[in-house]
Amino acid sequence: AENISAAGVKADLAVMDCQNIQYHDESFDLVVCRDLTWTLADPVKAYKEWTRVLRKGGVLLVFDACWYLHLFDEKRMKVFEEYNNNLRKKYGHGIFDGHKNTKKCDELSKKLFMSDKHRPYWDMEFLISLRYRRVFAEPKIDELVRDEKAQEFYKLFPEFLVGGIK
Repeated sequence: AENISAAGVKADLAVMDCQNIQYHDESFDLVVCRDLTWTLADPVKAYKEWTRVLRKGGVLLVFDACWYLHLFDEKRMKVFEEYNNNLRKKYGHGIFDGHKNTKKCDELSKKLFMSDKHRPYWDMEFLISLRYRRVFAEPKIDELVRDEKAQEFYKLFPEFLVGGIK
């Protein structure tokens, strides 16, 4: 609400399940999602809902990262562990050290639908299957959304933008 006021615009804010949106078909010109899809139990359903509420010609923008792909790839895991150890030496903490129980977080993350997906490629293919007229991606937008220290910490998890025009 503060950002809306600061921008000098008016907006109706609503809180709801993004996998079960309580708006009519084709209600919006733009749907934006940031750092959410990787956490969803059913991102397929969410993408379908976002598509349902977009008007023809509407734009979907999804910002996210591949947070746990290293849990499914031995080579990535080795790179992650080495990089994380270097961060610990430099800063006194690693990437996910703030989690109360890192092992439990990893176990949960392994169960999430998106954790083993190569993104944004998975998202692009899915948007194509939903018949978006135009699908696009920017695989590394870290400089635009992260400060310098965050860029260093999350170097192995580049933020991407994927989207489409319905």
